Amino acid sequence: MVRPTSTYAIAGFILTVLWGFGFLSLVGLFFCAHAWRTETGKGLKGGHGFSVAGVIIGTPGTLLLVLWFLGWVSSQFSGT
Repeated sequence: MVRPTSTYAIAGFILTVLWGFGFLSLVGLFFCAHAWRTETGKGLKGGHGFSVAGVIIGTPGTLLLVLWFLGWVSSQFSGT
């Protein structure tokens, strides 16, 4: 019997690959983590590789977004 592939895993993988200045990586990371935790990790649906790859690709993009945001906030409060 063939298991259906997780829609969250595929959507999250595509979003992390597109990256979108980190914003899409953040959303894709959440989608892939959700798929990994609830659907693919328990064997309910296929697409485990997509969810793992999405988490691996999305983590650096999300970290860059967080660093950019912290730099922006810092520049707003530094007065320069």
